[in-house]
Amino acid sequence: MGHPKESARWATNANYASPGDPWDGTPTKVEPPTGKTDEGWEPTEELAAQFQNDWQNKVGLLTDYLRLIQPKNWELLRDPIASGEDMFAIGYDASTGTFIASGTNPDLSTMVSRDGGVTWAKPGVTVPANAIGVANGIDADGAGNWVIAGESGDISHSSDDGETWATVAIAGAGAGRDVRFDPISALWVMIAGTPAEVHTSPDRTTWTQRFTNAASSSTTDIDISPAGVAVVTTTGSGGGAGSTLRSVDMLTWVETVLPAPAGAGLGAAGVTFSQGSGLWFVTARSAAAALELFSSSDGSVFAEVVGHDLPNTEGAKLGSDDGEMLLAGFGNDISNDGGNVYASTDRGVTWVLAAGIAAGVARGPLDSRVLGSGTFKRYFRHLAQRFYAPTENGGIWRTRVAL
Repeated sequence: MGHPKESARWATNANYASPGDPWDGTPTKVEPPTGKTDEGWEPTEELAAQFQNDWQNKVGLLTDYLRLIQPKNWELLRDPIASGEDMFAIGYDASTGTFIASGTNPDLSTMVSRDGGVTWAKPGVTVPANAIGVANGIDADGAGNWVIAGESGDISHSSDDGETWATVAIAGAGAGRDVRFDPISALWVMIAGTPAEVHTSPDRTTWTQRFTNAASSSTTDIDISPAGVAVVTTTGSGGGAGSTLRSVDMLTWVETVLPAPAGAGLGAAGVTFSQGSGLWFVTARSAAAALELFSSSDGSVFAEVVGHDLPNTEGAKLGSDDGEMLLAGFGNDISNDGGNVYASTDRGVTWVLAAGIAAGVARGPLDSRVLGSGTFKRYFRHLAQRFYAPTENGGIWRTRVAL
């Protein structure tokens, strides 16, 4: 044991006063019997909250980061070889513990798990065949009600925790890209295109168009913060700049073009809200497939993240956990190593390959059997304390440890 100065805990003990530096403190009352050692003071009290939280957060972030990039930290929940259908989306209802995943031909690919992803089965009454096209997004409202957004612009929904499904046609809607439930407004939000559109529903059956812009080719992604702020990304129009849509009530949406160097030829691909940092992150790409990463404190004004080192890619979907972990999963990469997963814990400045193929070498269990062009079809979801990634050929992957 060294000098008390070497122990930060000495300065946080309520038994001492510190008029100057922490190690200059003097006892204010008799120290507890367990609070001293042969050399120096080391009280057993915990760190003061402001120091303890900061330290634990940093240690926790580093620990999670190291866990995530270990080769065996992804596990396969559903064998992709057993299915000819691509999985595009996955959702979770915390109130029932149910997972639902779907993709191409939802009548065949929609699968339900009620045991944490250990086993998967088709619902009792499947999604009607050819009713909604490809399932591009899934979400639940926390009360056993579900919606699947389809490529046809229509939706399928369930009111019995995914056991039976019915389809609702949404008049005039473009291809459904994703769907989210906002508990603050109690509205379902479906994004669509072409052109870029936003539709909402209070009951899963009655839908109203809230936004459309013929100049924006399509929406690409959506996230909603716990405070009820929503951000949607769009591709822009035929070589035009990508943009974001923002709403605080799901009814009124404001579009903002991404700033330079986004410029011509750039379309926004993914968006996520990071609860740990309180920041919004958006990815976008240029005509030359050079990735740009932007951040915002409120989801309305975005600025480029300086120094980020994500490789060039044709598109990157984003995911974030309850801390400051960010994931970026690529579809097609210009170096033909699509399917990589990169992780960052410093707000997107530096990234490390977490899983996938780099220079033709497989990393971890995400090998060439499921990797390739467009492997991570739509997005990551952070559900039940783990990251989930639906993949080609019916695969569903997740991180082994809680993050």
